[in-house]
Amino acid sequence: IFEDSAAGLPACRRRVAGLSLLDRGVRTMVRAGIERLFVIVPEAASTALPGLTRRLPAQVRFLRWSDLSGLELPADEHVLVLFGQYVHHHSSLAAFQAAGDRAEDVVAMALPAAGAAPGDWRVALAGGTVALGAEPDGQAPVFAGAFACRGRVLDRQRLAAAATDLRALLDT
Repeated sequence: IFEDSAAGLPACRRRVAGLSLLDRGVRTMVRAGIERLFVIVPEAASTALPGLTRRLPAQVRFLRWSDLSGLELPADEHVLVLFGQYVHHHSSLAAFQAAGDRAEDVVAMALPAAGAAPGDWRVALAGGTVALGAEPDGQAPVFAGAFACRGRVLDRQRLAAAATDLRALLDT
């Protein structure tokens, strides 16, 4: 998911090691074993992928934020959600996805607090819910840009509310 904001479009285009984050994210997910991808992009984003990426063995469907009414997620199916501005390695995503398959609700990928930078989102657990916040808490783990949940957790209203604030996906 790339935020539908002033930051979302540059994130789609940002290049890391020669690949755009959009292209890199698709390749990484396919290499992690994911076969069906829904990529949510800002209205003005280009969804053109290089030939090598287009030939990968996966169904890739691009959706603009205004097209979310066409997104149907099976209620009990496991869904892996990646925030587009993060870069992941396929091995960590495969392990995370396997752990998420056993979860009933939401599982957030987090890193130890020791590597936190100012402004990093922290993962807070309160009353059995997951919330993201930018408030500095030396002990709270740092959100790593991915979470897993069942499809029923991501209804259209929740997705629409997150268009310009991806933290809203976990905070509601």
